[in-house]
Amino acid sequence: MPPIRKSLKSTVPQKEFSVSSMTVPLLRAEARNTLNAQYRKILGREDVSVPWTWPWEGVWTHRVILIGYPLEGKLTDPCMMNKEHATVLVEALRRGTCFFAKIGKEELQELAEGYAEAVKSGDIVPKPLREDRADKGSTHGRHKNPATRTKKRRRGKIINSPAVVRDDTDIEDFTEEEGTTELSSDPISDWSD
Repeated sequence: MPPIRKSLKSTVPQKEFSVSSMTVPLLRAEARNTLNAQYRKILGREDVSVPWTWPWEGVWTHRVILIGYPLEGKLTDPCMMNKEHATVLVEALRRGTCFFAKIGKEELQELAEGYAEAVKSGDIVPKPLREDRADKGSTHGRHKNPATRTKKRRRGKIINSPAVVRDDTDIEDFTEEEGTTELSSDPISDWSD
């Protein structure tokens, strides 16, 4: 039996492209892979990935924050970014100005107080828990809007409306007055006139 070859991925150095020459899929992939690798390294686990609903789920569960995020707003999945945003993020990751860091309990308490103040002032609207939402306990179609999910048409039998019974007075009789000519029983004689 031939010896098992090692993966070439670890032995062959990966070519690093310049950011300006990279295509959009390459930019997105590098940003996503770099962020996931940093997140796994700081947690010491290989079975986790970045929670793209940043910041609060990752902060509360692991006490990990992202420092130096170069874009406005919250962290979004790099696969959803356009070229400009992905380029800025990849450049920041390569420079080392954007990175994950573990924080202590005191810093977490400060963040919690700031978050509570932001919720109170209305700057942040927290996502309701599943127990409080309209689709609590459901497992089907969770990705749909619970307010409109049940209003969509469902397959089934066609419901026929009941027969309409009309009164005889509504129906006009066109056979009595002018405008109608009765045909004789012999159609040839009608044409010969």
